[in-house]
Amino acid sequence: MKLSIAMMIKNEEKYLDRCLASLANIRNNIESELVIVDTGSTDSSVEISKKYTEKVYFHEWNNNFSEMRNKVLSYTIGEWVLVIDGDEIVEEDSDFINFINSPSSNTYNAGAVEIRNVLLSEEDHTPSFYAPRVFRNTLDFHFEGAIHNQPNYKKPITIVGIKIVHFGYVSHDKSLMEKKFNRTTKILFAELEKQPENTYYIFQLSVSFGMYGDQEKSLYYARKAYEVAKKNKLNLRKQMYIYTQFIKLLYINGEYDEAILIGEEANKLKPGYLDISYYLGKSFLSIFKEEEALNSFKSYIEIHKNYEKSPGRLDDSVLEYSYGSLSEIKQIVFTLSYKYKDFEYVVSEAFNELDYETVKKTNYHVISSIIELEEWSVLKDYFKLVVGKHKPLEENVINSIERAKNKLLQENRIQIERLFYNDGTYYGLLNKTRLDLNGDLKRTEKKSIIKSIENINFLNLQEYYGDLIYYLLKNNYQKFHTLFINVFESNLSEFLKYIYNKYDDSLNVIYEYLRNNSEVRTFEEIRINKVLARYSLYLFNSDDQLFGYIFKYFIKIGSQWLTYVYSSYVIDNEMIYDLKNEEEQFLLYMYKAENLRKSNVSLSLKYIRKASKIYPPYKQGIKLLLEEISSDVINEDKNQTLNESEDINEFIRKIESYVNKGEFNIAIDLIEKHEKLNGKQHEEIITIKGVIYFYKEEYNAALKCFYHSLTLNSKNSDTLFNLGKLYNHLGRFNQSLLYLDQAYNMTEDVSLKTEISNTINNINENNNIKSIKDEAILETKNKMSYSESLKEEISTKIEKNVNENDYDKMVSLYTPDYLAFNRVVVERGD
Repeated sequence: MKLSIAMMIKNEEKYLDRCLASLANIRNNIESELVIVDTGSTDSSVEISKKYTEKVYFHEWNNNFSEMRNKVLSYTIGEWVLVIDGDEIVEEDSDFINFINSPSSNTYNAGAVEIRNVLLSEEDHTPSFYAPRVFRNTLDFHFEGAIHNQPNYKKPITIVGIKIVHFGYVSHDKSLMEKKFNRTTKILFAELEKQPENTYYIFQLSVSFGMYGDQEKSLYYARKAYEVAKKNKLNLRKQMYIYTQFIKLLYINGEYDEAILIGEEANKLKPGYLDISYYLGKSFLSIFKEEEALNSFKSYIEIHKNYEKSPGRLDDSVLEYSYGSLSEIKQIVFTLSYKYKDFEYVVSEAFNELDYETVKKTNYHVISSIIELEEWSVLKDYFKLVVGKHKPLEENVINSIERAKNKLLQENRIQIERLFYNDGTYYGLLNKTRLDLNGDLKRTEKKSIIKSIENINFLNLQEYYGDLIYYLLKNNYQKFHTLFINVFESNLSEFLKYIYNKYDDSLNVIYEYLRNNSEVRTFEEIRINKVLARYSLYLFNSDDQLFGYIFKYFIKIGSQWLTYVYSSYVIDNEMIYDLKNEEEQFLLYMYKAENLRKSNVSLSLKYIRKASKIYPPYKQGIKLLLEEISSDVINEDKNQTLNESEDINEFIRKIESYVNKGEFNIAIDLIEKHEKLNGKQHEEIITIKGVIYFYKEEYNAALKCFYHSLTLNSKNSDTLFNLGKLYNHLGRFNQSLLYLDQAYNMTEDVSLKTEISNTINNINENNNIKSIKDEAILETKNKMSYSESLKEEISTKIEKNVNENDYDKMVSLYTPDYLAFNRVVVERGD
């Protein structure tokens, strides 16, 4: 018999069937037996076992794991023994099968297997470790120790190709964890009563408490094991498991300085342990000693390269849990090496261990380092190697190339484009197109480029493929709309944003395309031209002579789009609440206005006013539109002209509704569009902007907004109140009280006065600050005399700083003296 699979079980029905089924490939390809000893199951474990083997035996549990293991061995007859538990599942076994069946196995007496503990779910990426589980079945092979039984076997040992997933420590299975913890600690405490200074049992208590989730207790016993070993002058070179457990628990509990001391001590005593380098590096990193961390992590990588011969691997008493963390460590090392400009190291290590996770996490810094060294052929080799091995990572690697390339000068960008322009992929076509845009290709290739672009699906492409769109627009490609039938408007907008940021002439290119292709017949043409016009409208300066054309074209094409998408019933009955957003409501009103423009100018103007109210960002365009309406007709009905204050109030209510819903980004976006299109700034809108920044914890930006608003109206009680609340939040209570006091005296709103008063009282009570209304202070302030020239001087300085965007100087002008001066002015009615 070549192999005996040896198992000891008790109430393992949860995973046992999966466990035994996972052994089928091994049993079918190796002459083998399955031997199971049950130690008192009360569930269906025995019945499950008998489905797979007749060799099921029974022995009563005696609280000694090694004795039970040895009972199992007594039934085996195989040349080799594979030890596996009922809560473990074999995932990969082909190399193991080859090893057992090969003459090369005669060289060894034992084999270590890769084990991964599942802590949360099977999908979690818990690091794996190696442990001896395969043994030559000699007469003297046996297990020792009542708990966490240790195999006593002859060397040499090698790594055999089998991967095992262990479910015994699933943390969300509380009953399982509780049962195992109580069983294990009971045995350990019993053994320690007999041998109170047995460092191995103390160490195992640390392990048990750690798996149970009590990291403080786990650290207590790890430290105790270390101290007992030191006190008794034990040879810690033979008990390195004490160091690996101790440094791990010190790191987990945040004791980084002590972890560094223990790690350095362990390295001096016996270097070459993965976990020591791993937790030493992690501890250095936690206290921001990056260069020391980098050295430790580099040691980790070097140990990992020759792990099979490393001291930690050859030490059977140590389980190195960081073995599966190579991709994580390489990411840290490559990031730090790149930061400290050690590009050569990154490149030299890049071609080692090209597993999926490592490449995914590190390729950006690898590519950036290659580019820094201008090793263009190496970049191409790396790309081919990675994509050839991990095709799903192609887009990820291309994204890294594009991101790194953005930092380069144009001449080096072209070098990269030449590397990848002729490989027949989308990315190759992209780079070929770029070369043509730079005048680097023959003119005859233009037709072939456009023909190739026609076959591209833009739906899931990254924004940098916007270069292809720019190329088509610039060449007035008249079938442009056909390429985006199945592409979302939001995707096309991202491409246009990329184009705008990259090409100085992008708006003119879009304008020329729309002008040359303004007459559209199909819905697809209407839809695409609408997106192009709308995006350009947001970016054009309202003073630009092209803005008027784009705005009128947007109204025209938007109206056509509206009649395609919505029924005449919705449009005729102005069912604006059945439309998707304010822009569509705007288009509906403008559609009605345009239709009435010749027959009923007065009613047309009413619809224009409605459109402006419902979507103020387009108000500047409406003004331009109104200029085209005959002045004599406008004079006949002056009441139809837009009411500025009404529009502003409506816009403010809209913005406030978004703020109240917590949709801050939308509110900021609308404010910025409003300011861009109208060219004016309004104190209340600026204050709302400050409130949004306050909510987003961008306090400097909030302060600048509030102070800017005060330069427009120093008596605005809402602004003063919000400024007071902000200073209160920042713990600057005296300044807070000054502004709150100002707000209280400025407002006539009873509810706001009550809120201000409550806020002032809370500050005074919680911070032992005397009331700002103290009569002595008020009397001092009221006695201050400020001339009109001083008032003008301060106001002029503030206005100057606003115009120069120097808000820091402006803020300094708002001193307590200035506030006192301002109050005197208000009380006098100046």
